[in-house]
Amino acid sequence: QTLDSAEDAITGEGGCFAHDATVKTAGGDRALISSLVPGDMIESHSGGFARVYFTHDHAEPMEIRTLKWSDGELQLTPDHMMPVFTDVCGAKFCAEARQVRARDVRAGDSIYTADGARTVMGVEHARKPARYVLVEGGILTVSGAVASELATSAGVIETAGFRFLDAVGLLHLKPVAAAITAALECPALRVAENMLRPWIHAAPKATRAVSLHRFMAQPIASV
Repeated sequence: QTLDSAEDAITGEGGCFAHDATVKTAGGDRALISSLVPGDMIESHSGGFARVYFTHDHAEPMEIRTLKWSDGELQLTPDHMMPVFTDVCGAKFCAEARQVRARDVRAGDSIYTADGARTVMGVEHARKPARYVLVEGGILTVSGAVASELATSAGVIETAGFRFLDAVGLLHLKPVAAAITAALECPALRVAENMLRPWIHAAPKATRAVSLHRFMAQPIASV
């Protein structure tokens, strides 16, 4: 990975999934990302399921990249983090999988799906409505592809506040929800998130290699 350009730091839109991306529910049905509500159980990876604890629909359509493989496609924003083929994991996703931004996935790269590693055959671009989704454990399977919940490369910093508010039962109180909605639509917040990227990518490789999702899966101490 190379350091992000100054232009990326200013114009990056954060990361989310297109509204018409789908997930598998614990009941075995397929549901649109746009229909999910907190409390829903959706496929995480390796046949497991995870609780949705937060969703947010962005006010304006966002840039969407469609990653296409032989029998499927995933629609997500360019800055969304994606696990890609990693030698230590092999053909099946594992917690040590390396993550890159969707904008850095190219035709010929391998990503993880519910059926194992698949080669990306093409990438398309559009603007569509998008939704931010957080799940326990930080990993979800969307439109058949294993994806991170992370919308930026800020790692656990991005979701720590949401996880804390969820753990203490405050996340969905109306005043809290209204404040979060306003913050997520604030351009200044988006710029701040993107300005963190050069620092993150410049961190020692060994530090970046630590599994973020094993950390996120740990319960937060009660208050």
